[in-house]
Amino acid sequence: FLGKDNDSWLWHKRIAHINMDHLNKLISKYLVIGLPKLRFEKDRLCDACQKGKQVRVSFKSKNIVSTTQPLQLLHMDLFG
Repeated sequence: FLGKDNDSWLWHKRIAHINMDHLNKLISKYLVIGLPKLRFEKDRLCDACQKGKQVRVSFKSKNIVSTTQPLQLLHMDLFG
């Protein structure tokens, strides 16, 4: 049993961290030569896939500065 489990995660990594459902479709339709005829189940989480799905938290919104006169607020590039 342990060998089949290791095979499923090995193929998951080899084929660009493909979803297990998609991996099962590849097997059922014989689309990949050499892929073992196993049923792959998602029984644990892949660390690399989890990190790839993480998103950065948005920046906090800044207070809007409004001006009432021309040239009251200037933006300059001091370094180039």
